[in-house]
Amino acid sequence: MSKSDTKETINSSSLVILPFEFIPSTVQNDSGLNSNIKNCIDKIKMLPQTNTAIIDPSKYNNYISNYISEQPIESDVSFLNSFTIDIGKLKRVNSDTTEVKFATEFQNISVLHIGDSSLQIKIDRINIVINEIAQLGYFIFKIDYIDTETETNALNILAELDFYRFYQTDKITKNNKDLDKRFAIKSFKKNSDKEGNDTSKTDYYSLIEIIETYFDCISNSVQFIHSKPIMLHLVSNRMNLDSSDSDLANTCYKVLRIPSKNSSGVHVEQDNETVKMHSPDSHISFCTMSEGAIIIDTITGEKKGKINDLVNKYFPAFILALNQREVMLKTAKDISQISYDNLNSEDRKTLNKLGQLRKTLNLIQLKQIFYNISLYNEIELFFSELQSKFRIGTLLNDNNVSIEAIHSLLENERIENEIKAKKKRDDNLALILGVVGLFGAASAVIDIYYFFFNPDYFNHRWIPISVFLFLVTCLFWFYKKK
Repeated sequence: MSKSDTKETINSSSLVILPFEFIPSTVQNDSGLNSNIKNCIDKIKMLPQTNTAIIDPSKYNNYISNYISEQPIESDVSFLNSFTIDIGKLKRVNSDTTEVKFATEFQNISVLHIGDSSLQIKIDRINIVINEIAQLGYFIFKIDYIDTETETNALNILAELDFYRFYQTDKITKNNKDLDKRFAIKSFKKNSDKEGNDTSKTDYYSLIEIIETYFDCISNSVQFIHSKPIMLHLVSNRMNLDSSDSDLANTCYKVLRIPSKNSSGVHVEQDNETVKMHSPDSHISFCTMSEGAIIIDTITGEKKGKINDLVNKYFPAFILALNQREVMLKTAKDISQISYDNLNSEDRKTLNKLGQLRKTLNLIQLKQIFYNISLYNEIELFFSELQSKFRIGTLLNDNNVSIEAIHSLLENERIENEIKAKKKRDDNLALILGVVGLFGAASAVIDIYYFFFNPDYFNHRWIPISVFLFLVTCLFWFYKKK
């Protein structure tokens, strides 16, 4: 079926978020990693970009909009630099130097499906978000679901698919060679030659392959953190969804957790804390899990471009909460990578690293950890539930306690070493003074010797005798008084 034969209705969308960290620069110096980030950002800026909004500022507090906006009011206070790629102009160069446009492969003449399923999709947007302070980033695909059949709902289909379970190459290939179609996007191009012969072509692409092909300028500078993507599913139409919260929670659990299809008997109840439906009002339902979140919001149902409205309404809250978790996890990882052998006050490199971790965590806690972002109840409740599910408070407290404990350990060791060093210095000083005293005593003996054997001694013998008696008297008086 060609695009012209299909009436496209988009009532649901998914944001596929792939967190990554920057690979340290080959230049081994203190600023190596920062320079790598700067080089990567410079390369991203050279990609075609569009000014598509990623946040609805009317829904958020002013300072929140400034933190995440692509064009913040004060650019020096924004900690998340966002870049929206113009995928219509994005292109790659083949080995034979021919150019292939992203639009040709995935937009203009292609009909896309998730694997061999009936779920037709459209790659609507690609964003790259960089957290330079934390040395992290997020690669984001916005995938829209085209409702060609009114009796289906994308969530019900996604609950039976494996596509979002993994995206790393070693997880989605068979024997690291053939791409498993369950984790692939099927691209069908309907074509015919001048003679009218069918030259249609079907290709399969993975998300990681798209990144490596069209973003090779940065893919070699980063490494993706998780083996599975973090998902935010947005639905603007409740049609054909389960009416009871229990059944809806079960569907959402399958969409987010993507359990093995062999465990078909898996069913979670509404009172199960693993996944629980929250309803701020009669038009909105959402659930959160460690793997992501699902939001069903029909308030914007009358508006044109309603899915994009939902993205701009909920995505900022989601990326801010996810960023808090990833920052905390990276800090915990950096702490755990300090070797036991290096945990001593003499290792200046470890002390400097610990000091930098402490400084970075304090900056992040000051600038990036907050608990109130909007006056809208549904956004505030959603953000709060994400922070709870992502365990932001626990991770922050654990990192603070760990860094302070290590710092206290090294500080106590430093104080003990200083006490030992001072005692050693005092002993050395006492030894030196003792030696000097012995030299003085020896000099005195020699002088006395020469004095007594001097021919003039007998004429002045009363002098040493008087001095000796005076000293003996003083010592006797001193000890008697004491």
